[in-house]
Amino acid sequence: MPTSYYQAIPHLLEQIMAERPRSILDVGVGFGKYGLLCREVLEVPFGRYHKEQWNVRIDGIEVYEGYRNPIHDHVYNQVYYGNVRDLLEKLPKYDIILLIDVLEHFPKEEGIALLHHLLRHTEKALIVSTPLYPSLQGDYLGNIHETHRSRWHLLDFHLFECSYHLIKTSDGGAQIFTFAPPGENTELEVDRIWEQKSVRGTKRLTVGYLLPHRHLTGGMKILLEHMYHLKRRGHRIHAFYVGEPGDSVLPSWTNVETDEAVLIPKGQSVFPYFEHCDIAVLGWISQLEGSQNSRVPLLYLEQGYPWLFNDVEPGRFAAVRTSLRALYAEPVAIASVSPVLANILKCRFGRTSTVIPNGIDTKCFHPGQPPSNGTILLVGAPGERFKGFELALRSLQLVWNAGWRFNVLWVCQSPPKLNGFSFPIKFIVNPPQSELPLWYRQADFLLFSSEYEGFGLPPLEAMASGIPVVSTKCGGISVYAEHGTNALLSEPGDIGTLAEHIIYLLQDQGVRQQMGERARNHALKFDWSQIVPRLEKALRKVALYGASEPDDRHHDR
Repeated sequence: MPTSYYQAIPHLLEQIMAERPRSILDVGVGFGKYGLLCREVLEVPFGRYHKEQWNVRIDGIEVYEGYRNPIHDHVYNQVYYGNVRDLLEKLPKYDIILLIDVLEHFPKEEGIALLHHLLRHTEKALIVSTPLYPSLQGDYLGNIHETHRSRWHLLDFHLFECSYHLIKTSDGGAQIFTFAPPGENTELEVDRIWEQKSVRGTKRLTVGYLLPHRHLTGGMKILLEHMYHLKRRGHRIHAFYVGEPGDSVLPSWTNVETDEAVLIPKGQSVFPYFEHCDIAVLGWISQLEGSQNSRVPLLYLEQGYPWLFNDVEPGRFAAVRTSLRALYAEPVAIASVSPVLANILKCRFGRTSTVIPNGIDTKCFHPGQPPSNGTILLVGAPGERFKGFELALRSLQLVWNAGWRFNVLWVCQSPPKLNGFSFPIKFIVNPPQSELPLWYRQADFLLFSSEYEGFGLPPLEAMASGIPVVSTKCGGISVYAEHGTNALLSEPGDIGTLAEHIIYLLQDQGVRQQMGERARNHALKFDWSQIVPRLEKALRKVALYGASEPDDRHHDR
């Protein structure tokens, strides 16, 4: 019978032992390896060598009775043979359910349904392992259920709460996902403001923005764009930043002007500083802490971050999950920059948010004369694993090895150290933001290979510049990218399909031009002139809600 990655065994056993289970259900028993190993770590170290001494109940489910062997009968309390979906309803709940190298045998829709089904029978943890790149595999020894039908990645599980760990091997590796049973969610009164009809008004607002840092990131660019465009519409903008004496409030790389810039000393509560504002906007999840103490209505702008996409190691998962649940329970209105994020907040935390997509300055980002010399653009920091630049480079190497020639421009804050790649790369290191549109106009198309994104700004910048996009289906990009129309999209991690899409655009200038024109026309719908009125309406709703609430909340000074 097919076997699984032995490299994953220590990591899986550590997670099992950490839960201190009294009962385990092993779904997809196969040979019986994990039942035997669970006995080894949960019974033998405590001197319980014989079956009549065992304290942990370990049951199994195996769809193919042809795999039955003496291990099944000796190691397991009971092995049930048949379809897991039929058998599960007859079984009790278990502390831990194991699904080791089983999920890839199900189509995606059936696999997601199975996870929901298993979680209803899980008390502590559902531990899933599945190959990063499943091999091509059909039936085995007459077992038609051994056929591989799907490949899974982190984004597939964005509506669940789980941890993630990748065990790398020469052919990809084993992915380990540890799912928590669904938690209880409480609806918050503040979320009802999004049910109200649009609020009209001409009153000039005083809007405070609490900046999370001063680094050059897509999230910071959006916060500063909000401030810039709201000020242009006549609102007063106050910027706040928590730092050391002498720190500047605004980043050095922006020319945004504010009506007031306030440095808040570290260790002090930020909320009293907002008192002259009609509303304050929070730009990072940790800023929600203690926000029930604010007398000023607050709006949190959710742009996404790794923990929200379950990109967290198993050892930190419990603490992270507890922290996020506490933060999202704060009575703060939330706006999400994409439907993907709004769905995560609704499904996992019970929060309703309004969607305000990110915008683009289509006057700055505009088409130029296409270079037509096979120039491929990468944009972003190479140190962020989830950005997938390693996968982008590997896909480009496949294209180069196939005989195609091209140039790569990489706009980044610092150049990475690269080995083993044959194609030429020119690094554009930390250019002024005013120069960024020029580099888009030097490229034939953008390659974007993130595993997940709350929105994904570079593809929209490329589209506004009139060049098509080769990208992964990384979540937030679905707001504006349409496969075959203005972009070519593949599953995250699928370097083969990325390479095919790159070749398709390299070989046909006419296709590039047509897709670039459609990309530009679609990007115009996201011009800031279309987005800022939606932001303004949301701010007015939150400000009006806060003004109508009785002022009985505690205020810390």
